Amino acid sequence: MGKIEVRNLYKSYGRTRALNGISFEVNEGEVFALLGPNGAGKTTTISIILGIIEPDSGEVFVNGQKVSKDEYEYKSDIGAVLEENGIYERLKVRESLEFWGELYGLTKGEIKRRIDELSRDLDMGDFLEKKGGELSRGMRQKGSLARALLPHPSILILDEPTDGLDVPAREVFKKIVRRERDRGKAILYSTHIMSEAEDVSDRIAIIHLGNIVATGTLEELQDRYHEKKLEKIFIKAIGYEL
Repeated sequence: MGKIEVRNLYKSYGRTRALNGISFEVNEGEVFALLGPNGAGKTTTISIILGIIEPDSGEVFVNGQKVSKDEYEYKSDIGAVLEENGIYERLKVRESLEFWGELYGLTKGEIKRRIDELSRDLDMGDFLEKKGGELSRGMRQKGSLARALLPHPSILILDEPTDGLDVPAREVFKKIVRRERDRGKAILYSTHIMSEAEDVSDRIAIIHLGNIVATGTLEELQDRYHEKKLEKIFIKAIGYEL
């Protein structure tokens, strides 16, 4: 269904190098965790994949189509959960989703059907008719995920999706991510939380100061660095001396 190919991306902001030639792939039916602290280059990478900014050099392909700021067709293949979540404070959640459905080019019948389906899937019945400003952080993230899933995208991009959620809400969100993976979506999961990368990912890329310093399954990384805990693997991978 979906695939992201990132090839040798470089990006600088003035004298600051944000990305230093990174490459990776996210495949159909896979959760690929991009693991790193704030400032590591995760959000810059996502912004380039979404066509929001352009790299200094390198290429990104979404389902075989090259990404650029001036190309929009590929974006219908991507659903994204970002900090700006698209659930508007003065609109009911249903109204926000209807607005986005129209932007995605869905018919009124398709929009109603998808909202009903997603409301059941994501257990949104208690707050679908509430205004965005009345929602908890967990409810807003569910609404944002529903918006991302509306057009049946083959790819999901999740940028720190559980930031600010309590433990039960995080577990619900991770369960939903696994389910969408099992439905065949290619999922890029950006996080700084080690336990989440361990729990939800099929493969992990550790990014540090704009460089991908290690990539593999958790088991492969454990074997390579002779450590069981991802936190210790991360420390070794970035070359930090305890």
